[in-house]
Amino acid sequence: MVMALEEQAVIAGLGLSFSRMAEEFVQLPQSTGPSRDLLAEAYAKRQAFGKQYVEKLLNIVVQVRRWTRLSSAACSPVLAEHRN
Repeated sequence: MVMALEEQAVIAGLGLSFSRMAEEFVQLPQSTGPSRDLLAEAYAKRQAFGKQYVEKLLNIVVQVRRWTRLSSAACSPVLAEHRN
């Protein structure tokens, strides 16, 4: 189970954690010539792997409203009650 507040952070973390797998499984269009950017290719592979992982295996994404002072004030009595 993966629980996170930021989808991009999860995608980046998965891509980095499975970077060796991403290198093997993700196929990018072949770029040729002396200006081939291997670091950009590795990044694109990790991002694609992370996105695919999230789409295929982690298929529940819940949108949560941004935490504001107003929502904080509304939740404070409830949180205080549960702390005691």
